[in-house]
Amino acid sequence: MEGSISTSTDRFLLAKPAGEIRIVDTAEFNRKAARRFVGARSEHDGKRVVVCEPARGLFGRWFRKVEPSRFLAQAAPPNMVYLLSTGATELRAERARKTYSLLRRIAAELEEFKLPVLAKLGFPIDPNSGSGGENLWFAIHEMYDDEIDATLENEPVYVEGLCRGDRGRHSIDRITDWQVLTPFGPIDPRSTVVFRRIQENPDEFRRIMQTVS
Repeated sequence: MEGSISTSTDRFLLAKPAGEIRIVDTAEFNRKAARRFVGARSEHDGKRVVVCEPARGLFGRWFRKVEPSRFLAQAAPPNMVYLLSTGATELRAERARKTYSLLRRIAAELEEFKLPVLAKLGFPIDPNSGSGGENLWFAIHEMYDDEIDATLENEPVYVEGLCRGDRGRHSIDRITDWQVLTPFGPIDPRSTVVFRRIQENPDEFRRIMQTVS
C-alpha cells in the first residue's frame, strides 16, 4: 500500500530472521509455478498477487519456477520480528497512545478474569547497532495516568541495559501498541470486537474461563 514493494521487486525483507519474500502477479504465477501450487489456489485472478519465495541467482527472476513463500507457510519462531515501515510504526504508535484510556477501561472491566494485559514500548537501539528503535512487549501490572508498571516479556536484540524479566515504570509516551489476550483472540487498538462480545455475554465468558484455567 505504501508502494515500497511491487511485482518487480525480487527480494523484500518482511521479517527477521529469514523473512524474505517476493510478490508475483497471478498470471505469472500460473505460468511458472508447479501444478500442485497452481491447483491449490482459488479461482480469483485479475489484479492479484501471490506471496512467493524470493528470486535467487542472476536469472532467477525470469527463468526459474516460482514457489509460494515457505516462510509464511510455517509457524513463526519465538524470536520473529516483523519489520514495519517508519510510517506504519508511527501510525500504530499514535493510535495506541490515543487509546490508552480505553485500555485502562477495558482492563478494569475485565479485571476479574485475570487476562494478560500487554503493552509494546519503543526504545532507541544501541548506537553501535545502527539507528532507529526497537519495540518490546511488556506485561502490565498497574496503569497510571502517565506511566505503567510492567515487566519485559521478550529479550531485546539491539537495546542495551534491558533484559527479559526486568520490571519497572515506563512513560506512556513509549507505547507503540497494546493488547488484552483472551481465549477468543486479542483486544487491541485496531479491534475491540472481542471486548464487546464479553460485555454482551459475561456469564458465558466466566464459564469459558473456568474451563481454560
